Amino acid sequence: MQPRTRRFATLLAAVGWTALVLQFYLTTTHQMAEGRSFWWGVVVYCGYFTLTTNAFCALVATAHAVPERLAARWAWWRQPVVVTCAMVSIIIVGSVYFLLLRHQYHPEGLQWVVDRFLHYLIPPAFVLFWWREVPHGRLEWMHLPQMLLYPSVYLLYLLIRGGLTGEYPYFFIDVARLGYLQALLNALGVAALFTVLASLGVKAKRRR
Repeated sequence: MQPRTRRFATLLAAVGWTALVLQFYLTTTHQMAEGRSFWWGVVVYCGYFTLTTNAFCALVATAHAVPERLAARWAWWRQPVVVTCAMVSIIIVGSVYFLLLRHQYHPEGLQWVVDRFLHYLIPPAFVLFWWREVPHGRLEWMHLPQMLLYPSVYLLYLLIRGGLTGEYPYFFIDVARLGYLQALLNALGVAALFTVLASLGVKAKRRR
């Protein structure tokens, strides 16, 4: 791996983990201020696709930042299909937030700074990292189902979690308010966008 790529990955990992740690602090302290427990704050934190996906990207970046003597231990996170899945997921984070959520969320202070890192800085930076790191000819159409595994598992987790707690992190997947049919239709819309973006990623990297 080129030193410039490793430096970029190191910076991306540092920014990602810093933003995630700060968001963890903000989420848990906010929940405790509302009279809930620290562990409920952990549950709330783990429910956001924004945070699980930024953690996904931070792990991928970390895998590319470690010294070569440790690279074998991080090999799974360095696979082109895994990096591409993270890239598509973080595009979904940025685009869904910008199109659907930014007008409903008005952070201030430190939360505003963290919000900018998670939704505005890391998504385009990770796309650039993906473009530079994933070589041409390493992705095929058969990789698409593997990329859909992560968002599918997240949706299943969200439905189970919501069924147990009665709370959903996003209004367009709120089964308690919308019902299962509309919530699943909305989820299918996001899944369709994910599939289109993943297909474009595969097409771009199949060209030699």
